[in-house]
Amino acid sequence: VLSILDHLNDQRAIYFLPAVIWVILLMVVGIIGNSLVIYVYRRRFKRTSSNYFILTMAIFDLVACLIGMPTEVYDLLKPFTFYSEFGCKVFRSAENFSIYGSVVVLVEIAFDRYFKICRPLMVIRLFTIKVLCVVAVFLAVLFATPSFVLYGIRRTDTPVPGVRGYDCSISDEYRQTTFEKTYFIVLAVVFVVTLIILTVLYVRIWYELRQRRRLVIGDQLTKSREEVSEAKKFRVSRCVPSMSEDELAGASRSNSAINLDNLVTSPNATSSTSTTSKRSRFSSIAQYATRFSVSRTTVVLFAVTVAFVLSFFPALAVMVVRKVVKDFEKNQTIGSLVATKIFSKFSFINNAINPIIYSFLNINFRRQARKAVQKLFCYDKRHTHMPQKADSDRSTKKEFIHV
Repeated sequence: VLSILDHLNDQRAIYFLPAVIWVILLMVVGIIGNSLVIYVYRRRFKRTSSNYFILTMAIFDLVACLIGMPTEVYDLLKPFTFYSEFGCKVFRSAENFSIYGSVVVLVEIAFDRYFKICRPLMVIRLFTIKVLCVVAVFLAVLFATPSFVLYGIRRTDTPVPGVRGYDCSISDEYRQTTFEKTYFIVLAVVFVVTLIILTVLYVRIWYELRQRRRLVIGDQLTKSREEVSEAKKFRVSRCVPSMSEDELAGASRSNSAINLDNLVTSPNATSSTSTTSKRSRFSSIAQYATRFSVSRTTVVLFAVTVAFVLSFFPALAVMVVRKVVKDFEKNQTIGSLVATKIFSKFSFINNAINPIIYSFLNINFRRQARKAVQKLFCYDKRHTHMPQKADSDRSTKKEFIHV
């Protein structure tokens, strides 16, 4: 029987090779990418709320890449001969730990962005952010603990009648029990509630940013009109030097637009006006930079959230079909079986795609990641870029300051 089982296992494993290659590709990208994220955000960027959340997310993703994905590859290569019950429990628990931790962090990120943009007067200390990251780890462990109990070795049917294999899935002991049903119902409710919370918060954030953009544009138009008006008044005052002070006083009493102060243009006054104008411009630039930084960070984190949600839809669709369609697995063809396996592994995209998102949307991360890779491979540009390198080293710690 064992020789038959091994033969059936090897035959099925060959069919699963596309899924194996897919998971290995995601694993390699995820390990390299998340390691870079942890290094860059830990060593090169300042401590801000968004950076702490990104670090925590990268740690969850790295756990999935180092533990979950390799064991998933082993499971695909052993569809009928997965004998290690403890290994199965650790594998599924680590996988779920990463998923639940990412969900909690994404919700915390959404609330952080909401308070930063919609409630800017409410200051959240970095200590609170650190506590929230620890809470995310605790909740991930709490939600993943039932997985250690539920999952185990399941006896599964093979193409040969009378020969049954061993698969890492819900243990036969808990299959179709109240415990299993309750656990998955709770997870479904948590997923739906999380999706609603994320949608509501990001819609509010989008609306607030849209309103701010309109206010900024309106403020700029108003300032432009005021500057044009002041320039016209100044030109009028320069055109009436022959008027006496008495005439000007009379004109002032008759509500004329000409003011005596417009005729007095001393160097000190001009200098004071120029200084005030410069300060106003610098203040406007600083406010714009802050708003741009908040908006840019929000776009990056929103993209991470969207990628997480979309990556789980194929896997959720497979789960729903398995539950709704009777004898779905027994009636599958080889082609549909392979497609089902690949789609069910789409959730691993979430663990590998975040570094790619940061690379596309964050210039500073891309620059620092490139430097880290060059340093790793001893790529030295000192002889060709000495001035730039010196300036870059001094400004390394000042880059990527998010609010």
